[in-house]
Amino acid sequence: MRKVYFVMGLCSLVVGGLVMFGGMSEKPRSIKVGYGQPWKSIHPGLQHTAVADFVLSNQFEALVGYDQNNNIVPLGAKSWRVNDDMTVYTFKIDTDRKFSDGSSLTSHDYKRSWEEALSLDPKSANSSLADVLHMLEGADRFHNLGYISGIETPDSSTLILRFKETYRTALDYLHGNRLAAYKKVGDRYIGTGAYSLRELGTDNLVAQKNPYSNLSSKGSELEMIVIDPTTLKKSIESGIIDIYAFEAGSRVAQENLTGPNTKVLVGQDAINEALYLNSLPGRLFSDKRLRKALLYLIHQAPSGANKLVRNPKYFSSDPQALLPLQAGRLSDQEANKLVQDGERYVPILIEESKKKPLIVYVGKGETWVLDHLENFGLVIDRNLSKEADPSERISNYYKEHRSDILLAGYSISGADPDSVYHVMGKHGAITSPMIQSRVIAEILEDGRQIVDSNRVNTQYEKFSRAFLEEVPLVHLGFSKAITVYNSKRVGIDSAVIRRNNGHLYPFYSKSP
Repeated sequence: MRKVYFVMGLCSLVVGGLVMFGGMSEKPRSIKVGYGQPWKSIHPGLQHTAVADFVLSNQFEALVGYDQNNNIVPLGAKSWRVNDDMTVYTFKIDTDRKFSDGSSLTSHDYKRSWEEALSLDPKSANSSLADVLHMLEGADRFHNLGYISGIETPDSSTLILRFKETYRTALDYLHGNRLAAYKKVGDRYIGTGAYSLRELGTDNLVAQKNPYSNLSSKGSELEMIVIDPTTLKKSIESGIIDIYAFEAGSRVAQENLTGPNTKVLVGQDAINEALYLNSLPGRLFSDKRLRKALLYLIHQAPSGANKLVRNPKYFSSDPQALLPLQAGRLSDQEANKLVQDGERYVPILIEESKKKPLIVYVGKGETWVLDHLENFGLVIDRNLSKEADPSERISNYYKEHRSDILLAGYSISGADPDSVYHVMGKHGAITSPMIQSRVIAEILEDGRQIVDSNRVNTQYEKFSRAFLEEVPLVHLGFSKAITVYNSKRVGIDSAVIRRNNGHLYPFYSKSP
């Protein structure tokens, strides 16, 4: 049997919320936290945006999490073991953990939470839990039976997951907050995390300390709001917010990151910037040749996609969706050859755009993207194209599919190349019908069952080639995630560089 066991040390565990802020005897004032787009839902099973992932990490805990070195560590599960063919995962639940109402965490809480969440009408195209749970035994009969036979709870401290086939990356996916345990108390959902969230409005939350969590005993309470990203500098300097918690650095103008007390915490290459193409039947980009043509136009120049982002300082242009050190990555020479193949289709794309002008959705203040596309000779429908607000872009991507091109990004975690399943897999939690490719979906479905490292690399090279051939989206490149804060009002115990720095655990208030 494969066995993995970790012993928790006090303060050694990142819980996705605020932990152990450092010695303060007085009660600290609340830390004001801003986000550039709405979290949409604070129910774990309906989480479908990156911002919601970070907001919910303050209240809810999955079975496992990541530490500062991207190693998997315990959260709701204090240990686990995996059988040799990686089909059965057995977790020992930390029943000493408590919900914010004082009740103890059990294995039954995970099973109930997941099955309840699967029965909800998803806000995204698929259920937020689908990319993990669809692989369990009995998952295909859930809507008839109301339960999944592959989730077993022989006692309150044991949770067994039985997958239909080998699932190499189950632990990576089980870390997500969408797979947290929750309870409903009155009209609120509560968790075992450091904080308890309370909604004051659509774009306003208060995070109060969970009195039963020793991880929040010295921390500040939080006030969370949504702000206009273009007001970032003014909001940080004036005290409207203390921290701008999570953003792609490529989307923030450099002048908004300067100021006498403004500090920027820079994470790793965490956010994939992309042009999502609508390839549904009847739409212009249902023709693969035209998708390949746009890929070529974007990446033909040495600077690649730099002209499509606000701040190239935090951006690296790259047509490939896998990170440079991930298995399955193609050589630059091979990738560039596949990109160049689209050149022959450019005249066709230009002519087709004249017949049916392109509808392009961008964010606020990003109209230069339309100008850039027009410089290639493409015709843009300026009446239907728009600077869409975040809610419009989210609805367009998941449900409405009104645009031909959507400028947006996605955030995925884990070093394994299977991480792309999250956005391009058939059951991916953040995929969309407009970018689904049968060829790519089949490669990804097969890939998760491989455990031999040599075969993993070969399989995901197939993905990388198919990605540049099928072009479900034009991958612009990788943006570093940033957190911006006012160093006069808040301090940071340790500048931990992680997948992204949306988590708030390093920060503490400097004044009572």
